[in-house]
Amino acid sequence: MADEFSSEDVRDVWQKQDSESFRMSLDEIRKKSELLDSCIRRRNLIGLAIGFFEVVWFSVFVFIVPNLGHRIGYFLLALGCGYLVYQLLLNKLQKRAAVIRAGEMGNKVSIEFYRAELGRQRDFHRGSRFWSRLVMLALGPLVFFGLAIAHPQNDRFLWLVVSASLLLLLLRAVPLNLRRARKYQAQINELDALQCGPQ
Repeated sequence: MADEFSSEDVRDVWQKQDSESFRMSLDEIRKKSELLDSCIRRRNLIGLAIGFFEVVWFSVFVFIVPNLGHRIGYFLLALGCGYLVYQLLLNKLQKRAAVIRAGEMGNKVSIEFYRAELGRQRDFHRGSRFWSRLVMLALGPLVFFGLAIAHPQNDRFLWLVVSASLLLLLLRAVPLNLRRARKYQAQINELDALQCGPQ
């Protein structure tokens, strides 16, 4: 089957494209940045509220359960939730510092600022920050898992709860975070392509 267009025709069309169509207006950058900021703010608010509640909730159990193994498990659960809260607050502080720096340089809304925010969010959902958060959140359930294995006659309900939470953590959290990281990376790649334009 013969090609309808020669490679010279395709090259001519490509070279004659308006390079301005590959650029983003300042208004588009501002809107995308505001949408990203709104989504992150909402997600952080929910994460912080749940995280603080869980830290308090599990900390209470550290003091009221009689079993030392359970106390250690609840302490590690509170510690893991506290680490998540710490990471969310750190992410928020890094964003605030970036906004201040950008404001001082006079380019609060720019493609570089937007790209940096996408990169910060990508890194939050992958790499050492994500895996350290996952390990910290898994420590408490692993203690309960070990207790349930050691004493299955006493902790049958606990066995089910811990198994379900670990499974949910692995099956839901890992793909969700890695998918978000890929989404942010795709947006960064798109911005890079827009900045380069046609060669």
